[in-house]
Amino acid sequence: MKKVLFFINSPTPYQLEFFEYLSKIINLKVIFHDKKLKNYNFTYNKKNYLLFLNGSKIKKKFFINSLIERFKPDFIIFGGYKLNFTSFIINICNVKGIKFLFWLEKIYFKNSLKKILLNLYFKLYLKKSSGILAVGEEAKKFYKKYNKNTINFHYSIKIKKKINKNFFHKKKINFLYVGQFIERKNILNLLRAFRNINHENATLTLIGEGGLKSKMNFLSNDDKRIKILNFKNDKFLKKYYKNSDVFILPSKYDGWGVVIMEAMSYKCAVIVTNSSGVSNEFIKNNYNGKIIGTTVPDIMQSIKYYINYKNKIISHGRINKLKISKSDANSEIAANKLKKFLHNT
Repeated sequence: MKKVLFFINSPTPYQLEFFEYLSKIINLKVIFHDKKLKNYNFTYNKKNYLLFLNGSKIKKKFFINSLIERFKPDFIIFGGYKLNFTSFIINICNVKGIKFLFWLEKIYFKNSLKKILLNLYFKLYLKKSSGILAVGEEAKKFYKKYNKNTINFHYSIKIKKKINKNFFHKKKINFLYVGQFIERKNILNLLRAFRNINHENATLTLIGEGGLKSKMNFLSNDDKRIKILNFKNDKFLKKYYKNSDVFILPSKYDGWGVVIMEAMSYKCAVIVTNSSGVSNEFIKNNYNGKIIGTTVPDIMQSIKYYINYKNKIISHGRINKLKISKSDANSEIAANKLKKFLHNT
C-alpha cells in the first residue's frame, strides 16, 4: 500500500470527504497549515490521518522533518503553490528520494509581475516534480507546459445515491448561493440583479461569510424575498440544497467552483459564469444550466429564464444529478483515480 503525505493550507468540507475515501485505499497522512480557512466556518470529525502544524517556525520544521522520517512516504503532494515550507520539504524529498507532486487550480494573473514570478516558481519546482494534479481541463493545458505528467484531477465530493428533493419549496422558486462574501464572487451584482426582478414567488438565499456582508445587508434590507445567512455545518447546508431549485455562482473568477458540483448532486439547476473552471466541463448551456457573463443584465436574464420556464428547473436538476454521480466528481471514483495515477508515476 502506497504511503502518501498531503500538505494543504486549511481543511474544507469537500477535501475532507475526498480524504475519507482515499484513506481506505492508501496509507494517508494530511497536514494542514491552519485549522480554519478564512471566511469559512464548519465543524468536522477529526481523524487519525489529519494533523495540524503548530508552534514556532522552528518547531514546525522539526515536526515536518520528524514526520517524514517516521512515516517514510512514497509521495508528498502539495495542495497549492502558496504553501509555507515548500522548498524545505522539497529539499528533504531530494535528499531522501521521495517523489513529490502538486495539486493546482488554474491561475488568474492579476498583473504581469505576478505572471513573471509564478513562471519562475513553476520552472523551479513543477518541472522537477513527479507530476501535477490539475484542477480541470483548462488547468491541465496550462500546467502541461511545465510537466508532461499532468492529469485533470479536479475536486470531488461525497455523493448520496438518493436525494429527497423538494422542488418549489413553499410554492416558491428558490435561488441559492453558497460561498465567500468577497468581491471576486460578484455577490453585489447578484443582489442588484435579483432586486431588479419583480416576482413575489422567487426567493434568494445567500450562505457564507466575508467582508462584503454589511454592504449586502444594506442592498437587501427592505426585500423580504432575500435571506443572508452565516455558514454553519454540513447538515445546515444540505437542508438548503434540498429546498432550493436553482444554484447561482456569479463569480468574476473561480479556479474551479466545487459548490456547483454540490448543487448538481442535489438536483439543482445551475447558473454559473463562463469564468469558472467547472462550467466548461460540467455545464452545457440550456441543457443542464445557464452559462452567463458577470454583469447585472446577464444575471437578471438567467434568473428570469428559470422563472419563466419552471419545467426546465426539474429537467436540468435531474440531468445534473445523473451526470455528477457517474463522473470523477464523485470522491470515491476520484480516490481510485489518484491511486492509479500514483501507481503509474
